Amino acid sequence: MIEFDAGKSASNLAKHGVPLEAASRFDWETAIVTIDDREDYGELR
Repeated sequence: MIEFDAGKSASNLAKHGVPLEAASRFDWETAIVTIDDREDYGELR
């Protein structure tokens, strides 16, 4: 079960410019996905 946290969504909006509810409209089938290799993060991003 997923619970919506309005406070966390507001925090994400302030920090990243995207509210969490935007995820409900995200479509992996049409997304453009690239590897972030700007730095060595120690993991694939």
